[in-house]
Amino acid sequence: MKTHLKVVHEKVHNYKCLLGCDKEFKSQYRLFVHHLSHERIKQFKSNISSKEFFEKEKLKTHKKTHLNKNLFNCAFCGFKCAKINGLIVHLRKAHILKK
Repeated sequence: MKTHLKVVHEKVHNYKCLLGCDKEFKSQYRLFVHHLSHERIKQFKSNISSKEFFEKEKLKTHKKTHLNKNLFNCAFCGFKCAKINGLIVHLRKAHILKK
């Protein structure tokens, strides 16, 4: 419970990058994943395409786009994505949607 309060409500970031940047993270896992990005190690590979990812969650999202599973569709064009945030970014960039 103490960890939850610090991380979520107090926004404490106790884990600092030691590899040359000023980024800070809420958890040791997030720091580990960040360190992989410095080392350019993408350990999660798609068995459907040639894409590789630093995080397992990003690979799972990527696979949804190939399976047409739970996709968000643009009402103006044929764009599809696995997360609502991706659709919002698309709408802002491609169709000039205001915030």
